[in-house]
Formats: sequence, C-alpha cells, structure tokens
Amino acid sequence: MGKGRGKIGIVINVALGVLYANLFEWVIHKYLLHGLGKVKGSFWSFHYHKHHKRTTKGRGVDRTYLEESFYGKELVALVLLGAIHIPLLWANAVFAITIIVYLLAYYYAHTKAHMDVGWSKKWLPWHYDHHMGYPESNWGVLLPITDIVAGTRKHYLGTQKYYRDELKRGNYLVYEN
Repeated sequence: MGKGRGKIGIVINVALGVLYANLFEWVIHKYLLHGLGKVKGSFWSFHYHKHHKRTTKGRGVDRTYLEESFYGKELVALVLLGAIHIPLLWANAVFAITIIVYLLAYYYAHTKAHMDVGWSKKWLPWHYDHHMGYPESNWGVLLPITDIVAGTRKHYLGTQKYYRDELKRGNYLVYEN
C-alpha cells in the first residue's frame, strides 16, 4: 500500500474510532447511567442519584473529584471498557488505540469539568448543560457528536433559562466572558 493510502487509512480509522467511542459513551450514559441509574439500588444508581445530586448542589462541582484520588466506579468501568477493546489491537491497531485514547481523554475531561466549572463551561459546555439545565439531554461528555446527530443536544449555558436559573440560585453577578 502506498504512503498516501496509509495516511488516509489512519485518518479514517481515527475518525471511525472517535465516532464509535462517542456513540458508545452516549449509549452508556443515556441507557445505563440514566435509564438503569434511576432505579435505586441498581449498580448504576451512583451516577443518577449521587453524581447528579452532588453536581447540581455544587453548581457544577462534584466534590468527590476534589476529595478522593479517583472516582471508583467510573474509573473501574473505563478500565473494563478499555480492556474489552484490547483484542482489536490485532485487527485494527489505530482504531483500538483511538478508543483507548478517547477513554483517557474522557476521564481527564470529566474529572476536570467537575473540579473547575469555568473550565467546564469553556471546553465542555454541553456537559455543563447536561448537569445544570437538561439532565435528560446532552449525553456526550467528551464530544457532542452523537447528541447533534440524534437531536439530543440542548443548549443551556447563556440562554434565558440559564440566567433565570442563576438568579434563582442567588447568583446576581452572572456574566460570561
């Protein structure tokens, strides 16, 4: 195979890996973390009943990320997701590595987003929108690709609803850079 085709193949496999990982993330977030997560006592209920509650109360901050060295179930789930994709390394290394890099980027971004709300508003506004405005939309954390395609991307930050909610929360000095 020529060099040109090799580079195009790499680009295509990276793009497919990102799309696949984003769809996987969207499905897990929507159907497991929120669908099954609403059932109290289920394995997944930590997300809906604890993470969302702490984040709403903390105006975007989940203190667990500040107080613990890692967020247990989330980290374990990401390691398992990475592990089940390792066999793909032999079939399509670029695709598999892209998925693993996506998982690492997800963990970094999700952790950072819940420790630094200003950073979250700037770099992951769709995730801020999910927690603070529309918890039944905006399922993509790292990227909003599947939300845009599926029509589940709902804007909150900077809208009239956002400003009304901020006033209800007692934040009278709301402004955005």
